[in-house]
Amino acid sequence: VNMASASLSYDWKVFNTGLNADYAIDDESALYMTFNISKSLDLGSLGAKDYISLEPTFQLAGATQRITTTEVIPPPQRGGFLPLPLSKKARKPQYREVTTTSFDLLSYNLKLPLAYNRANYAIEATYQGSVLSKAASDSQKIRSFFNLGFYYIF
Repeated sequence: VNMASASLSYDWKVFNTGLNADYAIDDESALYMTFNISKSLDLGSLGAKDYISLEPTFQLAGATQRITTTEVIPPPQRGGFLPLPLSKKARKPQYREVTTTSFDLLSYNLKLPLAYNRANYAIEATYQGSVLSKAASDSQKIRSFFNLGFYYIF
C-alpha cells in the first residue's frame, strides 16, 4: 500500500494543536485524520541535570469507513387474476452487493504521558483512555491502555 501523509501543527503559546492526515493509495483508498490539542507542562526536577514533564493530549480520530452489504432482490411476480407459477430458475432470488463509503469520527482519546528526562535519555509512562464513537462501536465504554517507554539519544 502506498501512503501520502501531511501534518500541520501550531504553537499557540498556551497550548499546541496539530492535524495529521494519511491517505492510503490503492484500489480501496482510505483517508485517516487526527486532530489533537496538547499542553506541555514542566513539573520540576529531582536534580540539577534532569526534569519531569507531563504533556496531556486530547485527540479526535476519524477515517473513511467502507461497508459492504448484500441485498436480496426478490424474484419477479407475474401479474394477472390467476398468476401462473414461475420456473424454478425465475423463482431463485438474486443478490446484489452494495458498498457505502463515509468519513466518520471514530474515537476520542486522552493521553497522559509522564516523562523523566535526562541529557541522553528519557523514561516515559503513558496512560491512554479511548472511547469509540457510535459510528465505530455500539459500546461507548472507556478502553484503557498503559505504555512504558525508554528513549536513548546517541
